[in-house]
Amino acid sequence: MATEAKELISPELGREKLRLLLPPLHIGMKTLDKTAFAKEISVPTIVVSEANLPKVVNSLKPFLLKLRKFKSIVEDSNHPKTKKIYLNPDVVTDLSYFVSTSFNVEQNSYILSSSNELITIFYENWKWDELLNSILPDGEDKVGGYTLVGSLIHLNLRQHLLPFKSIIGQVLLDGVTQAKTVVNKLQSIDNKFRNFHMEVIAGEPNTIVKLKENNIEFEFDFATVYWNSRLSSEHDRIVTGYLKHHDILFDVFAGVGPFAIPAAKKRCFVYANDLNPESHKWLAHNVEKRKVKPYVKTFNEDGRDFIRNILPKLIRNSVPSALSNDFEFYASSGKIHVTMNLPAMAVDFLDAFWGLVSAEELNQEICIIVHIYCFIRGMEQKEYKNMAVELVRQKLRHELPVDKILEIFFVRNVAPLKDMYRVSFTLPHEILTNQIPTVNNDTLENSNTSEDPAAKRLRLDDNEED
Repeated sequence: MATEAKELISPELGREKLRLLLPPLHIGMKTLDKTAFAKEISVPTIVVSEANLPKVVNSLKPFLLKLRKFKSIVEDSNHPKTKKIYLNPDVVTDLSYFVSTSFNVEQNSYILSSSNELITIFYENWKWDELLNSILPDGEDKVGGYTLVGSLIHLNLRQHLLPFKSIIGQVLLDGVTQAKTVVNKLQSIDNKFRNFHMEVIAGEPNTIVKLKENNIEFEFDFATVYWNSRLSSEHDRIVTGYLKHHDILFDVFAGVGPFAIPAAKKRCFVYANDLNPESHKWLAHNVEKRKVKPYVKTFNEDGRDFIRNILPKLIRNSVPSALSNDFEFYASSGKIHVTMNLPAMAVDFLDAFWGLVSAEELNQEICIIVHIYCFIRGMEQKEYKNMAVELVRQKLRHELPVDKILEIFFVRNVAPLKDMYRVSFTLPHEILTNQIPTVNNDTLENSNTSEDPAAKRLRLDDNEED
């Protein structure tokens, strides 16, 4: 019968003892010496026959010695048809006590022998975080994690860790099975193209990656485009939750296609744009590779120009034949979903929707749903949803009634007291057919400094990575 690990430590030894399963300390090491991390420890073992192993293995699972590239159950070279089982010395501190209390009478009879054995744990057996904790100086933040993009590890090392960047990169390269390249971000995201400068600190000098998101493969150069793996669920949420067959996706900041490609796979008609020539190149590449070209038209324009030049052609009573070369679009057949995933500044493009067509030109059956992303920050997190809506109203220069707001969705936490939100709303027709209202500078300034606490707390951070 299995017993919890905490009950199997010898009572007289207590639980406050130094862990054995930690690599040797080499604080300050900057050039990796793998041999320095070999460590001899005494490990408890038990031997059972091969036939009886299945009868005890479930009881032993919580206590097995689990290391990288190490088998905790092996052939016992001293006895034929037997298995030697290595146990965790940090959990099983007294082998005789463990054997006497861990099994029922029948299971106990299956144990042929028990003893402590001296083994050597090598560099490749330790986890990457254990190794870095034994190398990096105490007293400051260490490497808490990384982002894996295909076979590339992306780090954002703090200043005090930069002298150790080479050894950090090598340890991660050795410790993460699928990794081939490790890069470190050199500066904040580029506001124009949403990518950032980076340097390769370990592995192959190749930043072209392949990965799967929501069962669709993408390929791109991570050094020249924007990609955020943390938004996978949000991409799927829009495509599966909002888009219907033959709807239109109008993707203003499309990147390499995380909204566009799955929408096209769903047989939506997609207009996908990105200002970055590299993003546009890889977007077109992924469209071709995923065989959705009949459903996607790609553009390489400024987001404002894309809205003002292309969207009017889709919402007029008749669609020009120039837009029907690759697929035919009937405006009345579905909704137009506009995605604007540039959270640091997308709201500044909202006024581009004003005055796109005349009232006579507008197809009155058109329904445009905007999904816009923004960063919200401040001390009162319970107000964040209201702050997101007020930000959209302010930048749209429209009151945007409550019945037009479909969803205010928390996407993810970005930093302390800073969250990413999506506001999904139906775009009022009067915006499309009227000129943008003039705003008195004094009125705008007063609106930002009024007693409305939500308005006071509206913030954008143009250098935000996500």
